[in-house]
Amino acid sequence: MGSSTAAFLAEIEAFLAREHLAASTFGRAAVGDPSFVRELREGRAPSLRLVDRTRAYMAARRLEANAPSAAVVT
Repeated sequence: MGSSTAAFLAEIEAFLAREHLAASTFGRAAVGDPSFVRELREGRAPSLRLVDRTRAYMAARRLEANAPSAAVVT
């Protein structure tokens, strides 16, 4: 596994721990492939397109988590 792939996998592993997500749930949501993280752990080298899609998914989840919740007006 190359150092850039290892660093990318480390980003994902930290995200999974922080968000309490299963690897298969993450892979399905991020790139439509529930085996994505398992395959990365086994040495798969992702394409730049998959890296970009994965990072965009993680960024969007972080934005959602940090967004102020809407107040309910009654």
